[in-house]
Amino acid sequence: EGDGGGEGGGGGSRCAYAAVLNSRGKIAHDLFLHAGCARVEAAAGAGGVVLECAEESVERLAAALRRHRLRARVDIEEVEARELGVAVAFRNEGGAAAPTWDELAGALAPDPRAPQLARRGLLPEEAAAPSAWGDGGEHAAYVAWRYAHGLAEGPSELPPGELSALECNLEAMGAVSFSKGCYLGQEPVARAHHTGVVRKRVMPVALRGSGAASAAPGDELVVSRGGRGRANAA
Repeated sequence: EGDGGGEGGGGGSRCAYAAVLNSRGKIAHDLFLHAGCARVEAAAGAGGVVLECAEESVERLAAALRRHRLRARVDIEEVEARELGVAVAFRNEGGAAAPTWDELAGALAPDPRAPQLARRGLLPEEAAAPSAWGDGGEHAAYVAWRYAHGLAEGPSELPPGELSALECNLEAMGAVSFSKGCYLGQEPVARAHHTGVVRKRVMPVALRGSGAASAAPGDELVVSRGGRGRANAA
């Protein structure tokens, strides 16, 4: 599921955010779709699309897509990791962009989850190394940036089958369509949207105090004024 083709970037590249749901509207896989540039067409052919997901999800996602392909005339193949790498440029709201923003942003498309603050795309593996990422030049800096903005991704942070599309704010990231029909999990997603009942959400929180440093994924979070949650990542 997804809503639209994403915004364009350098060289005509486009990036969209989407998810594969189960019948209960829970996220099975979250993914990015890349299209519209020579790098993608070299890997997927003219008019092709490259799906980006967590490395540990590749085989399961490919199997799910083949299972639901039915009679659609589409070829599904796995791209060798050495062919393409994911490149990211990001900055903080109101803050100065790192030098790598100027170096990379022109070649990448806006990240649909935070189009004013981040860009994302596919580059040859050697050009997409983590050392090329913005604001600190380290993968840890990008992860911290995501956490600060409430952007969870991958099966370790979005456990398959546990969280619904709306609980993960996918409608705010352009990853849910309320006009398209006939996708798996549509009914519970549409019902929650139209009734306005979403009882929990993924959101960033700051922990302070003696136990903050030892917080780990799966820990229960208790709010002093009432309410409970769970740490998906820390």
